[in-house]
Amino acid sequence: MKVSKENLIQAKAALEDLTIIGDNIGEEVSIIPHRSFTELNLINGRALNFELYRSADNRISISKLFGTIGSSSERHNHKVIEIFTVWEGKMEVELCGEIHILESTHIIRIPIDAPHKVKFLENTWMTIQSIPAIAITNEEINT
Repeated sequence: MKVSKENLIQAKAALEDLTIIGDNIGEEVSIIPHRSFTELNLINGRALNFELYRSADNRISISKLFGTIGSSSERHNHKVIEIFTVWEGKMEVELCGEIHILESTHIIRIPIDAPHKVKFLENTWMTIQSIPAIAITNEEINT
């Protein structure tokens, strides 16, 4: 299954609407519309991944992703915290064996090394923030 030209045009147009603003960005960091574009082969479909930001030390990244309906990832884990934000569409996230349904405006935090997989229940736009471990507890994050 290939990503249609229409979906690619839609993906590129949506990037123009996404702006990242920050007051604390140092000279070692640059923000550009997208550093790279990748078409990901998933189970039963594809995803378009646009890297929007990556810190100079490669420890922090922000990507915007378009997942096609019915496609899914293998179960996997990362050495970083991931934060998924769904902007449009609907997806299923299996996190440590529990199923979570995410729709527009929903956010989920994937802890370091947590086994997870995703399935796109609709054509879905989301952002993925990847950040290293930080010295705060889950209780501090939830307050």
